[in-house]
Amino acid sequence: MGTIKALYIPADDTEEVTTVEIDQGDYLAYQRYVDGNFDVVAPASGELSFFVNDEGKLVGLPVNTRASLWLYSLDPAWENHDILMGDVLVAGGVDEDGETMGVPEAVLDAVTGHDQYKIEVQTGSDDWSTNQRRYSTYWDALRAAYDLSTRWLLVSRWKASAA
Repeated sequence: MGTIKALYIPADDTEEVTTVEIDQGDYLAYQRYVDGNFDVVAPASGELSFFVNDEGKLVGLPVNTRASLWLYSLDPAWENHDILMGDVLVAGGVDEDGETMGVPEAVLDAVTGHDQYKIEVQTGSDDWSTNQRRYSTYWDALRAAYDLSTRWLLVSRWKASAA
């Protein structure tokens, strides 16, 4: 087994989201990142796995807004139904042996590899619309897209992407 790349998303919005390398199958490392035993939350696509502290809600860990918004943008079924608490480690899906894989390079690039991001929304069709506003981080754009979706009732899907 080798190493995999994952994204560490602290609950504290003032801390940077970082790419980390973990030995594949080293679930003790996952526990260190989420500060305890973990549960896995997976968007419907199966491309990513969000590792969260399994007692985060019970012990009152802070809301992880960035990880929650990312989950909502990937799988709208989670929006307004659940929220992620505490620090979150995002890895890839699982392989045929059930081992967690790394975050796909295309996803890492989409989230961390650009100087500017934009928001995109769908309003009743499969077409994505945007505007001229730009954001310096993926997370700022994601928050803006979500905020727009709460004010503009025609928005059915929303996301952040490279500008």
